[in-house]
Amino acid sequence: MKRESPKTRYETYLYRHIASVQEAYKLLLDTGVIEYDSETARAIAEHDSSKFTREEFDPYCKWFFDKRKKDSAEFWAAKQRHYRLNPHHPQHWRKYRGGKQEEMPDGCIVHMVCDWMSFGIIKGDLSEIQEWYQYNNEKIGLTPNERTKTEALLGKIAEIDFKPKGATSNEPSGRARE
Repeated sequence: MKRESPKTRYETYLYRHIASVQEAYKLLLDTGVIEYDSETARAIAEHDSSKFTREEFDPYCKWFFDKRKKDSAEFWAAKQRHYRLNPHHPQHWRKYRGGKQEEMPDGCIVHMVCDWMSFGIIKGDLSEIQEWYQYNNEKIGLTPNERTKTEALLGKIAEIDFKPKGATSNEPSGRARE
């Protein structure tokens, strides 16, 4: 059996990740953790669409799925572009708002947490987000207010009785959440 190409594997991963972000948002709505917001729903529906552009797709694919062709400068540029175009990343609010460091709106915090939750949804274990956050919270760059809101949301997520549909792991190597 022929092994799938790195591009096919990355595209499969990306579609699965996006579906899992959308599933996370639906789970938060269905369990009453959050209330519906049309702007957040639209952003979730378009999650990571910039990763399908030439400027992001190839560098991300090479970085996570074709280590032989890894190019750190190319990946760094793609990652910065992704942060600039996607307000669910704290870096968007620190670097790409005309020099002003602004607070993330609540909907962007919800979107960011859904992005993180997607990895636990894929694995069938929502506690994974708590462990990941404990390990990475200092590196994320949240303001004190954003941290308070994020941790309140994570506390509510910890109480969800999550029943996975079918857990597997097809995420890129490492613990990246880009």
